[in-house]
Amino acid sequence: MDAGEFAVIAERALRDTIRLFEETGSPVITDGEQTKSSFATYPLEGVTNVAPDGLIVPFEDGHTRQLPRLTSGPFHYGTHASAYLAVAKRLTELPMKQAVISASALSLL
Repeated sequence: MDAGEFAVIAERALRDTIRLFEETGSPVITDGEQTKSSFATYPLEGVTNVAPDGLIVPFEDGHTRQLPRLTSGPFHYGTHASAYLAVAKRLTELPMKQAVISASALSLL
């Protein structure tokens, strides 16, 4: 699917997630990471110094995720979690928290 179509679907999912979180009565909500490409690799969006053949991470339920491999330095973020938070905050008056990938996980690149 092209980027425009994805943006429409992601926006709908984000609005729905925030609305449903608000309906729970929780005093703090999250965006559910609906618009992130991956919980582990979203900071790499737009980065060009990675290759797809990195470490394979096994999960308890049997599925795996393969991280990219850093091909040259320096490492830098292509996208910051604060960008997702800024978009989500426009959709609610409630305080929000934002999930971020840990630096230790990114060190596996």
